[in-house]
Formats: sequence, structure tokens, C-alpha cells
Amino acid sequence: MADLSIGERILRETTSQDLSAGVLNYTTGFNFDVEILYAHFRFTIAVTQTITITFDSASGSNYDAVVISEKTSSETDYIFRPTGYGLIGAADNLKFECTNSGTPAATVYLEIISVQR
Repeated sequence: MADLSIGERILRETTSQDLSAGVLNYTTGFNFDVEILYAHFRFTIAVTQTITITFDSASGSNYDAVVISEKTSSETDYIFRPTGYGLIGAADNLKFECTNSGTPAATVYLEIISVQR
């Protein structure tokens, strides 16, 4: 967990997706450097889906990298916390995806908490 200083700005991004209608595909859009503290995927029912978080480099797709790709098993929550320092540059992004295999009658809610650096 990051050490927070007085005056640092905590940022919260949220989105949701009805998985029976399609996959969750969300890209952050920061205009400044941020440190990702955690991302929380919350499902309305227990689901088995694949969650993928990808670093989307401002230097181009040759520099993109999958940060995690994790298959859940009958889960209602999944929390991602970066190991080490999760700094994302002002022009870089993170892509958050969740599959909808079997088109479950579930909604996924995504909350991303970060701090401006």
C-alpha cells in the first residue's frame, strides 16, 4: 500500500457492465501520473470469468504488457493490488477486461482507486 502525504489526491474511477449484454472493457484516462492502489471487481452473483488487466503504453502496442490474467471460479469479488510500485505515467493507461463466457445474468462493477503523483 502506498504511503500517502497530506495534499495527495485520491482518485476513484467506476464503471459497470451487464455481462449478459457483453464483456467489460474499460480503459483508464489519466492526464497525470498516478499510482494504482487497487482495483475491485464486484459481481452480482458468483461467476466464473477471466479478468485481464493490461498496461497500455504511450510508446505503442509493442510496449503493452499483460499485468494479470486470472480466471475466477464461482467468485463474487476479485481485488487486484499491484506488487511493488504501480506507477502509471500521464500518457499511459490500464485496460480492465472481464469475459462473459456463458453470458451469465450478472453485472460486474469495477472500482479503481489510485493516488495522483
